[in-house]
Amino acid sequence: MNRYILYLYLVLAGATALAQSPKFKPLVNPGELSKLHEPNAILRKPVSALPLAEPGVLAHGNFLVKPLQAGSLPALAGGYEILETDGNGNPRKLRLEGLGMRQRSGDAAYWAQRLQSVFDRDAVKGIEWLTCREQEDHLGVHHFAYDLSFDGVPVHGAEYLLHVYPGGEVMAHGQFSMPVHPLDAKIAPGAARDFATAALQQRGIRLSTPDVSLPGSLIPIQEDPRLQYVQYPQSGTWKLVYEMLIYPSPLSRYLAWVDAQTGEVIKLRTDQCKLHYGHSDSCKGDRATHPEINPEGAETTNAQDLFDINRTINVWRDAGALYMIDGSRPMFKSGSFTLDDPIGAILTLDAQFTNPNNLKVSQIRTTNNSWSKTAVSAHYNGGKAYEYYLNTHGRNSIDGKGGTIVSIINLNDENGGGLDNAFWSGKAMFYGNGNKSFNALAKGLDVAGHEMTHGVVGSTAALVYENESGAMNESFADIFGTMIDREDWKMGEDVVRLSAFPSGALRDLSNPHNGAATGDYGRWQPRHVSEQYKGTNDNGGVHINSGIPNYAFYLFVQEMAKSSNEEQAKKIAEKVFYRALANYLTRSSVFIDLRAAVEQSCKDLHGANSDVLSAAKKAFDQVGIAGSTDPGGNKYQNDLPVNPGQQFVVCTDNQNLGVYVIILQSGQIVQLSPRAIKSKPSVTDDGTEIYYVGSDSKLYAQFFDQNQGDYEEVLLDGDPIYRNVAVSKDGNLLAVLYAQAENKIHIFSFPLQQWRTYELKNPTTGQGVLNSNVRFADFLDFEHAGECLMYDCLSKIDRTSGGSYEFWDIGFLRVWNRKASNFGDGYIDKLFSDLPENTSIGNPVFSKNSPYIIAFDYLEESLSGTQFAVLGANIETGEIGEIAANRTITGYPNYSIDDKFVMYDGFDNTGELSIKFKELNSNKIQSSGNEQLFVSEARWGAFFANGTRKLVETDDQLAFSGITLYPVPFQSDLHVAIDSRRDQEVHLSIADLLGRECHSGSFDLQTGKNDLLLSVPELKPGMYYLLLRSSTGISSIPVSKH
Repeated sequence: MNRYILYLYLVLAGATALAQSPKFKPLVNPGELSKLHEPNAILRKPVSALPLAEPGVLAHGNFLVKPLQAGSLPALAGGYEILETDGNGNPRKLRLEGLGMRQRSGDAAYWAQRLQSVFDRDAVKGIEWLTCREQEDHLGVHHFAYDLSFDGVPVHGAEYLLHVYPGGEVMAHGQFSMPVHPLDAKIAPGAARDFATAALQQRGIRLSTPDVSLPGSLIPIQEDPRLQYVQYPQSGTWKLVYEMLIYPSPLSRYLAWVDAQTGEVIKLRTDQCKLHYGHSDSCKGDRATHPEINPEGAETTNAQDLFDINRTINVWRDAGALYMIDGSRPMFKSGSFTLDDPIGAILTLDAQFTNPNNLKVSQIRTTNNSWSKTAVSAHYNGGKAYEYYLNTHGRNSIDGKGGTIVSIINLNDENGGGLDNAFWSGKAMFYGNGNKSFNALAKGLDVAGHEMTHGVVGSTAALVYENESGAMNESFADIFGTMIDREDWKMGEDVVRLSAFPSGALRDLSNPHNGAATGDYGRWQPRHVSEQYKGTNDNGGVHINSGIPNYAFYLFVQEMAKSSNEEQAKKIAEKVFYRALANYLTRSSVFIDLRAAVEQSCKDLHGANSDVLSAAKKAFDQVGIAGSTDPGGNKYQNDLPVNPGQQFVVCTDNQNLGVYVIILQSGQIVQLSPRAIKSKPSVTDDGTEIYYVGSDSKLYAQFFDQNQGDYEEVLLDGDPIYRNVAVSKDGNLLAVLYAQAENKIHIFSFPLQQWRTYELKNPTTGQGVLNSNVRFADFLDFEHAGECLMYDCLSKIDRTSGGSYEFWDIGFLRVWNRKASNFGDGYIDKLFSDLPENTSIGNPVFSKNSPYIIAFDYLEESLSGTQFAVLGANIETGEIGEIAANRTITGYPNYSIDDKFVMYDGFDNTGELSIKFKELNSNKIQSSGNEQLFVSEARWGAFFANGTRKLVETDDQLAFSGITLYPVPFQSDLHVAIDSRRDQEVHLSIADLLGRECHSGSFDLQTGKNDLLLSVPELKPGMYYLLLRSSTGISSIPVSKH
């Protein structure tokens, strides 16, 4: 490695004094399930590396994750922002950078070049945008129209409109598609016309000679056939065709497409629209002769639902069959329609009684208008819920952007039985057919409204699905579910079985107790804060405590109804609560934040002195939710003290050969090991332990020897089974991945000397329902308190047509419960709930001092190529920033000790893989300076310091308040006086300097003072370590025997 680190040394030292290739990552080979490794190795650290007693011990922290919105991700290609895409991921709407100078605003060629940079930045695809129309309107807006050509031949249907406004804003929209490769014409234009003419004659249409006495304007001019590329709508196959207009007579005109390679007439239709449509003609033309070109479109039909009521539903006709696809709504993108992926449609699919772990879905179709009642109910209810949000709140679909709404029926539970649930998966609404507690859940309009609202919540406040924020998430789903099905205040009254819910409802907003006994949490809910559930079941009571804000909404309506009527009050209340959700809540908001948000919304809509505001305040008072003056919600953005120690960087070289440490103060590079490695080194917060996997797939660590003042490499496990490893900040936990692909992460606890394996699944809002489409994880990083492990993973999504796509995303796995001093419950959160196709994120890392700040790699695959970036995110507020863009590889970012810089992999001026860095803004998620070279011929850099600190401040108590050994030195008996903060078990052992255990024993401590005796007369005189292992960690104390 060359030593180009002087610049960073000067910057960092001064600051300290003042204070893929197209693939995002390589794939991992799957192993046979019968041969996958189960964790059994007991890992032990050398005694000299163990921390001395009473260091800065980690404590439990309040760590929450907000699912960020994909719309916040920046467009990577410079000069434009993609606002909307079609079903294939091609841009349909763009915002381009405006002009600094106005003189080129009317230059059509200039804007054609700008479009070219969007769709073919490197000019390698053989496309060109040709100006076909331009004008300036009376408002000074310049309008341009462009057609696309490929290999010099026009592409049918590929066109773009671009508008340059007087203020400098530039908008563009249209359709883009292009063939995979050029095709050659094998027949002449004249022969193509002969084929088309013959096809007309076979249909009884003869060509007449124009009467020369007709006015010249009525005599048609037979134009030469012209080549163009066309794409068949069903198969996606590209053809090179001759397009021509044929005039059998001056008053008739036919459009023909003739395959330029085979001579087949693939389209022949009248190109003449008439005022009146009869049975023998059509203004849309005759039916195509080619089997792939068929009349298609939206229409309505009548069918019975689960209430045995005839419903009018919107369906789609294609090739003689009807599909349960609603393409009648304003959000529908007809120009991008495919049966497999209709953009902007309301789509109902059939899970075919499969379960979430083996999901198979299919289109619901019929050729005789025969539909299942379950399908009709789900489809009808999905449309009604869409209409509610559009007409009442002006919200265009779940995501607010016209995204497709998908309902999936006939889902079984994981055992193959009837599913007593419905849920929102982050992509679609799933409905079970019931079992013991419910009938078919697709029957309930309020159920559809409830599940759709979960999607709306995810696209707005993204309330964390646990504790009070999760109860608010559920409450909004209940509130808007009852507003969509607004004939009563009950939830699920049309789907519950009376044997399970004697009240006849799942929940009741007007009476959360629901006729059930207090504490019967399957039926009973609290309606006042004094009754609030405080346990850990149900994600901290999300379906239980939602009764409190539910009742507040009901009381809000009733108070306003005193001066009008209930329906008028509902109309006011629903708009207030929607505004609160969309504008004033953050992911971690709690009940008092909800009150503040509702009050602020009342002020916005009705004024600060309105009766509406008074009614809201009274309602929240009645349920015990106190007032707050902050409408923005709690932010929980607590920073940690900077590690006070000397600063270092650990890395490997550009060939992954060796482990190196760079001393920032001097710039010296020290090789800790010549070993080739396959994982980025992971370091404890105090820098005393560094873990990595060798190229031999064995597990290694560097431990700092307290006596020698140097690192020592230790083989922790010689079994060649590993692929990656990460250590918690306190060194108590290891997370490992095995070399074979599996959807699991294995955690080892040094204090417990035990393993725990966690299966990775993608979360939904249904109780107990997860999706098993995770293939394997790759990069790992523990949050500061050690309770959550941040990871990236590759997931696979199956399309309805049988195809699939894969993507990388980021999750958070709860692996440790510090209060219980035991493994965590495996709860999973995702960073994004709506990551779009052709986008991947990974290699996430926490900042050093802000537990709510992360950085990660971002990949966007588009028509302009594959773009990489390093992004930063505030997972509390949902903000996303750009740290390094226009990259060609993943960066594996890492924050500096003071969080003022981020380093990442890049290339130096000679093209060698190297470590780069950028200075950050104060928000830590955006860069503020130019990219600089840190060190050449190196990669996988990570900052660390050798100081100690408390990482998370809480009210948790440490295990011991004092430990004393006597006599020191000792001869045969060693007394250990421990002042314990609680009743607990402790394991004591004496080890020599080589780590060999010489004596051990377990003791039950009582709260307060304890005096333990270790009798070891057989020990030879010399230096030893007393090791103390409790559920909170391991400590060591040097001791001498005479």
